[in-house]
Amino acid sequence: MNIKNRSLFFTAGVILALVVFTLASGGFGGNQAPPETIGDDIVLSGSDFLEGATEGASVTSITGTGQQVIMLSEAESAGTYTSGRLQADYAFNALGLHWVEDVPDGGGVEAEVRFSRDGTNWGDWLKVPVADDAVPDHVNETKSAGETIGQLVFYDEARFFQYRLNLTSNQAGESPTVSRLTASYIDAMGYHESPLSPAAIWRKVGAFAQPPPASAQPAIISRAQWGADEDYMTWEPEYQTPRKQIIHHTVTNNFDSNPAATVRSIYYYHAVSLGWGDIGYNFLVDRNGNIYEGRYGGNGVIGGHALSWNYGSIGIAVLGDYRSGEVSSQTYKALVELMTWKSIVNQINPLGNDYLNGTYLPNYLGHRDVISTTCPGDNLYQYLPSLRNDAYVDFVRPHGTLDSVAITGPGQIISSGWAIDFDTTGPVEVHIYMDDRYITAFSADGSRPDVGAAYPGYGDSHGYSAQIDNVSSGPHTVCTYGINVGAGDSNPLLGCKVIDVPVDPFGDLNSLSLTGPNQINVDGWAIDPDVTEPIDVHLYMDGRYVSAFTADNTRTDVGAVYPGYGDDHGYSARIDNVSSGPHTVCTYAINAGVRDTNPLLGCKVIDVPVDPFGDLNSLSLAGPNQLSLGGWAIDPDSIEPIQVHIYVNGQWGGVLTANDPRADVDNSYPDYAPDHGFSGTIPVSAARNTVCAYGINTGPGGNSLLGCRVIDVPVNPFGNLEGVSAGAPGQLDVSGWALDPGTAEPIAVHIYVNGQWGGAFTADATRTDVGSAFPGYGDSHGFSGSVAVRSAVNTVCAYGINQGAGDTNPLLGCKVIDVPVNPFGDLNSLSLGSPDPSDPDHVQIDMGGWAIDPGTTGPIQVHIYVNGQWGGAFTADGTRTDVGSAYPGYGDSHGFSGSVTAAVSGSYTVCAYGINLGAGDTNPLLGCRQI
Repeated sequence: MNIKNRSLFFTAGVILALVVFTLASGGFGGNQAPPETIGDDIVLSGSDFLEGATEGASVTSITGTGQQVIMLSEAESAGTYTSGRLQADYAFNALGLHWVEDVPDGGGVEAEVRFSRDGTNWGDWLKVPVADDAVPDHVNETKSAGETIGQLVFYDEARFFQYRLNLTSNQAGESPTVSRLTASYIDAMGYHESPLSPAAIWRKVGAFAQPPPASAQPAIISRAQWGADEDYMTWEPEYQTPRKQIIHHTVTNNFDSNPAATVRSIYYYHAVSLGWGDIGYNFLVDRNGNIYEGRYGGNGVIGGHALSWNYGSIGIAVLGDYRSGEVSSQTYKALVELMTWKSIVNQINPLGNDYLNGTYLPNYLGHRDVISTTCPGDNLYQYLPSLRNDAYVDFVRPHGTLDSVAITGPGQIISSGWAIDFDTTGPVEVHIYMDDRYITAFSADGSRPDVGAAYPGYGDSHGYSAQIDNVSSGPHTVCTYGINVGAGDSNPLLGCKVIDVPVDPFGDLNSLSLTGPNQINVDGWAIDPDVTEPIDVHLYMDGRYVSAFTADNTRTDVGAVYPGYGDDHGYSARIDNVSSGPHTVCTYAINAGVRDTNPLLGCKVIDVPVDPFGDLNSLSLAGPNQLSLGGWAIDPDSIEPIQVHIYVNGQWGGVLTANDPRADVDNSYPDYAPDHGFSGTIPVSAARNTVCAYGINTGPGGNSLLGCRVIDVPVNPFGNLEGVSAGAPGQLDVSGWALDPGTAEPIAVHIYVNGQWGGAFTADATRTDVGSAFPGYGDSHGFSGSVAVRSAVNTVCAYGINQGAGDTNPLLGCKVIDVPVNPFGDLNSLSLGSPDPSDPDHVQIDMGGWAIDPGTTGPIQVHIYVNGQWGGAFTADGTRTDVGSAYPGYGDSHGFSGSVTAAVSGSYTVCAYGINLGAGDTNPLLGCRQI
């Protein structure tokens, strides 16, 4: 793939949105990183369903349980349930529905959604495709266990949505039921990153990864580059050598304008919303042929893309819906490159067949070949035969590259690279051609540890380096070919490069910089191809000769590129007493060989200033009615620090001296010394402020504007409700931070639960991160505490109480949390005890686990059943510090362990049930294990 490499840059630190931040000249490059991906769930069950509308369906209580479910009305064979208007906490771009259903054979439940930005104007109803077992094998251990999982549906900047369930009965008139539905909304576009959000930061990353230098790997966009938050990755990698490659489609937009955001959305949905712990696919490919790294862990990691077929397979998902969409040529090419590379690394014959799960199948498969599904769509599935053929052609031929062609000495060039044929571990022969004429053959047997690392079964001895002597001046095309030794029938081109062998001197004028008062420094390098010794360079400014010098400074970078000439070909010169204004500086290489041409190495223009110059780098809220600012300033006529005058909204703001150390300024202007930075605080009274800095001239010239910045100073409190979790029985623990911009003192925070008063806290706890972000306000702005709750599902909201000039008590945030009412826990362990010779008809079974009833801190009983028969009862009062750490409000005494006896059998299914003591109405299953 032709994906351009772009430089990789990083900036450290968090710069809050109140800071107006600009990069100093000569600063960082790159692109802003992907936005933070967040999401949340709206869980609906029981009485929540009563908010919707029905047609041929009803919300009915199941006899004996009191559970309310959506089902067909009596005597109806089809019906529809339409939810009420649902609102997310922030705008989102993707929504996933997953629900608990009980569907009789022949019946069905189909889901649809529609979206709105304002809650009034709605888009069309969109069908929610079902995932068809495109899940990990550990799905039964995740939060989505037992649920029907819908694929993501996408919509730009939605805030409101509705869902619709279409139910059909079977021929016997039996109705399906839906007892719970979860709507997972995801923002991977950064809609939530408001100006006051701590997440609104500048981050710098590169664009696309490049493959290792010695690998058949195509360019792949890494997880970091497409924006994977590794805090969401909780599924520890497992490994198995891949034997199959399985193709999927994501049933998303075929003309996706932001495929990276789609990948981030899928990642969050799989990892967090469904609880899998990571994205299920090993790789994803978009319409433009970009390949995205999927599942964390590298080669051989087990993914979650085809239930019961994940072990020993690689899951590759193509973004789009190929039931109707056409496969682009870029996508097809990327699939060939990716699948060939994985075939080479894992020795998977693209045309071969092999066993997996005891079934003999082709090595390249569609999802439908292993599971009953239409995935990956007819329009993609039809390409599998050609994918196998095209990958096989690449698989059996020699592989390698022509890495470089370099001038190494007078009339001498060297071509270097690597070559390998996967039919043998031995070296292969390489032929070299120049200008379409055969030059020589040699063996690729040089040490290349990078090749050995990329292909560990083949050793390191696959590098080549060939010298061509007596090369004439002028351009030459050098090509290398790998000579096939195995099943293939071609000697593929490894690469061609064009090199222009000069006869006249060559080099460069690298840089021109102002280094001191009226002083310019010139740097570069020069070589005459006819000699290895240093040569002379002549310097001109504004068309007039200035000086001559020898290019004999050490330049290891030049020596590395032209090793036959040595390192000593750099030059550096200084021009003093330069007048202010623009000047053109040029350097010429003086020929030391057979010709009489002295070629131009380069020209650059520099404007020598007479007035002060610099920058107003930063502006931020420092404290109540105060701004902090910083920058740098230099007067070109003097090395001494100068004054900087500050104006706010056109009015005098104060004077600063630019005498702070600034190493970055020193690096750019070394002869001016480092002490030219300025910083300080200024008072402000307006909500919006334009701050300007002026450098005060000390010599010829006048005062100059260094820069202006605009900043809005908030008047109402701001902060964040960060945590809501289950605490002691009947309580929720809440935490966050808040401050009022009009005061450094702590403020009150009011909590509401389900719209009702919950309590008040003072935000005076130590939060050094808040103090670092807003240094003028101190660290004492955190809040935490507990509030009482009575409902199973609770919406908790926090409000900052205004103490200053503002006129509102703004919302700091809301969170929804489910508080369980029935016991919960786990059956952790199960083992057979020692046999009792006196009772050969029975066996002892040892077990352990834990259980909590959320309505009490006391221990509860646990009932045991073996193969469906009563086994005994335990009291969960044993010490379990791990349980106490996870549920600190309940203490450590909730473990159970012991033994029960059972009749001898070939196998034993042991189930544990928590016996309710509180407000709940069931004795739920804690877990079953087999032995």
